[in-house]
Amino acid sequence: MRTARLVLGVAAFVGIAGCGDPDGINLDAPGADGAVVVCEQQGTRVEPAAVRTRADGVHFRVQNSAGGERMLWSDRFGYEPAPPGITEIVLSVPPGELRLTCLAPMETDDPEEQPWPYPAEDDWAALPLLDVIDVEGLWTDDTLSCEHPTGWHADYEWDMTGAPMPEGERGDPVDLAERDLPRELGELGVIRRGDVVEPAGYPEVPGRVRLVRDGETLAIIGYRSDGSGGWHFGGVEYCEESESTVPEPAPSDETPVDVEP
Repeated sequence: MRTARLVLGVAAFVGIAGCGDPDGINLDAPGADGAVVVCEQQGTRVEPAAVRTRADGVHFRVQNSAGGERMLWSDRFGYEPAPPGITEIVLSVPPGELRLTCLAPMETDDPEEQPWPYPAEDDWAALPLLDVIDVEGLWTDDTLSCEHPTGWHADYEWDMTGAPMPEGERGDPVDLAERDLPRELGELGVIRRGDVVEPAGYPEVPGRVRLVRDGETLAIIGYRSDGSGGWHFGGVEYCEESESTVPEPAPSDETPVDVEP
């Protein structure tokens, strides 16, 4: 079963890598190879001011000394849990400016109410700023060319029931995408001469593939790893109203006739 939805933004991320030793990040290097985020009672600290991308994304060490559960929010990747202590995470964050904050859960008596607040729009400007620098050109942009893309994702029964994930389909995600794009998008997804179908994101985080046509990224298709070399279709986002997908009107031999009102 697939659920149609309007995709307002692309925000992909990879999950928690577990706890680690604080010696793994060299903060003395210019544009360090990882960032430290400190969640405190008084707010959030981020060190250093700039971090380099790595082949598997951007590395963070989150140190929660606030005395309780926290959620690490960003204006570009969404959120990640930050339990008390030290947690290391790796995120598929694109290069550019990134704002971060640690938020405490709200007090609520309603079990169905979302306990985690979302920063107000005016609050983002005051949050700690981190500059993500792609020195080696590792990131392949997965931003679609249109402002309001459309898309859908796959809903699997085993996701809803908690059953083990079945074995996926073997193959390179790019090869799977070349087959699946026409099925998912119809005429828009048919590969044409000059189209480029290639991995998107970071090189060591496979599973996202982009379709580029006439210099525009028209579609992103995603796959979920089964953990043993197989893949399940995850979802697709695309530019439904891109100019490059609208056929030129057929020429007409008829001469326009002015009609008097």
